[in-house]
Amino acid sequence: MRSDVDERSWVSEEFGELEVVDARLKTRVKRMARRAMECGGGRISDVFRNDAERQGAYDLLEGGRVRGETLSEAMGAACVERSVHATFVFVPIDGSSIQVVDRRKRTDLGLVGTYTNNGRGLQVVSALAVSLDGTPLGLCAQTWWARPTKRCKPGPSTYRPIDERESRFYVQTVKDVQQRYAQSTCVPWILIDRGGDATVILDELVRGRSRFTVRASWNRRIGSGQPRSFLRETLGKQPIQQHYEVLVPAGHKRVARRAKMAVRVATVELNVSHDWQALRSNPTVNVVWAREINPLAGEKPLDWMLYTNAPIATAEDVRLVVRSYTMRWRIEDFHKTWKSGHCRVEETQLRSVAAVKTWATLLGAVAARIERLRHLARNAPEAPATVELTDVEIEALKLLKLDQKKKTEVVGPGIPTIGLAVRWIADIGGYTGKSSGGPPGAMKIGRGLERVSDAALLLDRLRAAGKLR
Repeated sequence: MRSDVDERSWVSEEFGELEVVDARLKTRVKRMARRAMECGGGRISDVFRNDAERQGAYDLLEGGRVRGETLSEAMGAACVERSVHATFVFVPIDGSSIQVVDRRKRTDLGLVGTYTNNGRGLQVVSALAVSLDGTPLGLCAQTWWARPTKRCKPGPSTYRPIDERESRFYVQTVKDVQQRYAQSTCVPWILIDRGGDATVILDELVRGRSRFTVRASWNRRIGSGQPRSFLRETLGKQPIQQHYEVLVPAGHKRVARRAKMAVRVATVELNVSHDWQALRSNPTVNVVWAREINPLAGEKPLDWMLYTNAPIATAEDVRLVVRSYTMRWRIEDFHKTWKSGHCRVEETQLRSVAAVKTWATLLGAVAARIERLRHLARNAPEAPATVELTDVEIEALKLLKLDQKKKTEVVGPGIPTIGLAVRWIADIGGYTGKSSGGPPGAMKIGRGLERVSDAALLLDRLRAAGKLR
């Protein structure tokens, strides 16, 4: 009998479009993903608890039977399907690295960090689709590469062709996102931090059909005439279009405050004539400059210079551009869950580029799901828990919660809301709220899901054996 946990849970939604030569490989991938959700960690030996599962995972990964790119395509299709009813979705894109312990340096992994440290691992650019209310919808694209492990000798010229620059991997990720949504009525709104202020990336964004918001890194020349004009000086001469306030949370060397922002806008032509070998025309973009006024003494003021192709005709248009950039932090949350939270992908002991890519991509789907649960609980707490959990998972959750509920708590009949269900999951994972006082984070949710998934699997198998009604 087919398992309800296997066939009707998020794994079938995530990998339903997976194209492999053997249907058994698809089943293996689903079971590996479900087990990775249940048992946090990046080591195969920690995630897979019996010999058969462990050997099956090693065979699939080390044997190269399913490529990471194949998983990414299936995950992208699921992401687009979750976006089907939206006019557009935000897609923050950011680069990171996966460091793998490789003391003997005998693998095909690339350089991570500096040539002095000589670490090993892979580089990756990830694109995470996010709904308008900030809920992650999934990974819609990833681009992987390994850096050379030996320093290249500098040539006679400092100019590097496009195909030698790492910015090409951002360009490829942008193309993949646009290709994923090419047949959809939903338009991706791509968000990139200051690393996106590269001519080759801006050129791709301006030519594409997606919307974009990129934070400026340089005080670029604008226009093509004389005398020279520069971006910040030109925006500084524009009238303030609007003011708004933003709550700034406390952080490293940063006090919590309510920052008052002044916003200026303009449409400019960026002068890219310095990139003389690329032979590009100057792109025209809208610019929104949001800057904190009268900051607290000793505090670095907020200062966002944003390129966009979204309209800026009205105050509402401008606020949406600024709001789009605030969604860029969702990719940082994903990286935390993926690398140091529930998934701990850098703990992997796999020793080949292909195996690390496939395993890390699979764990990326898990990290995105945990982030989705966390944000659903905050942004749509009144939605029924069935938007993300199966009936068996909800039943298991209620049984576990009954075992540890407080006297004042009530676990009633029927389907709980997603907000309440995620809180219960976090409680089971050890959340008390005493340390932070805020809503539960990905770590506690991940730990709770381990227990809920185990209990759901047990209930499902007892029913299949006829030992439970």
